[in-house]
Amino acid sequence: MKLVIGTAADAPVPVYDFQKKEITERLAGVSSPTWIEWESKSKHLYVANEVENGFVSVFEWDSNKFTKVDEFSVQGHSPTSLCVLENGAVITANYGSSSISKKHKKNKEIPAEGHEKPHVWYHEGKSAHPERQRKSHPHQVLKHEHLVFSVDLGLDRIAIFDAETTSTDPIAELKVPSGYGPRHAVVHKEFPVLYVICELSNRVCVFDTNTFECIQDISILPANVTLEHDPQFPQPPSAAEIAVVYDGPFLVASTRYLGNYDTDTLWASSLDPHTGRIIEGTDSHTDLQGRCPRHFMFNEGATLLAVAMQDEDLVKVYKREPKTMKLDLLFTIPTPKPTCAVFIEDEALQAK
Repeated sequence: MKLVIGTAADAPVPVYDFQKKEITERLAGVSSPTWIEWESKSKHLYVANEVENGFVSVFEWDSNKFTKVDEFSVQGHSPTSLCVLENGAVITANYGSSSISKKHKKNKEIPAEGHEKPHVWYHEGKSAHPERQRKSHPHQVLKHEHLVFSVDLGLDRIAIFDAETTSTDPIAELKVPSGYGPRHAVVHKEFPVLYVICELSNRVCVFDTNTFECIQDISILPANVTLEHDPQFPQPPSAAEIAVVYDGPFLVASTRYLGNYDTDTLWASSLDPHTGRIIEGTDSHTDLQGRCPRHFMFNEGATLLAVAMQDEDLVKVYKREPKTMKLDLLFTIPTPKPTCAVFIEDEALQAK
């Protein structure tokens, strides 16, 4: 099993090997590679380079190593997320340019001069926060079956697109309350439920994807925490990542307290196994003993958890006790400004 680590530093992407217990590769030709997606069918690793003139780097797993096979511009600034569609198209959320772009990948070769440019569509508007919501800021694009969810922190909305068409018009829009700042989302694999973590409000909004109705709106902060503003950062504690653990089941989210408190936490709450709704009053908070859990990911069986602690220059790897949220720290991986950590299972690395 591998753990591929994104970083906000202008540095190669480290690849940690669990069997050898060390970093075995550093993938070069990237710049601020903050978001990574693994596509197991093609055995391609897609890296979003969060720079002003954003681009995507593509690495292929072959002969027990990664080799760079493609690179293309997203025609936008600061891509913070990407997803890969079944037809090979790559969609990026370009936070800095209020845009989403779609690139149809023709082949494995690095594109020659004049290769097909991405299709780009822009979003206009603003919301309540005087600093963070002056304009549209798409923060994540998430695919689910034939749909793509665009989570826009600046517009307080999640736009839903049909990935099987060429239309750039959303088929629906989900709105969170003004000033919430939606950051990331995850879809339940069994129920028509979308969970949205809102960065500015530190709340989870739960949507029914059949009716597009918000059915729950729940705080992820401990009861004794108030939303005091940090003078060095014009917002209260800042929620970051969200995931579903089906062994439980649990909804899990991370919060960065931005200097107000001694440590940052991982919030978890039980989910109703029959509806996917959050069971209120079942919250727990895990002290992460460090700063800025920008991203986390469980492995396939949810026996391991990797947390990218950006301000600690560390990725922490935990062992999880089955059917609980009890975590035991196994080891750390020193990494400059880690922004995401992606597990790749052994079976996904087998020869084609």
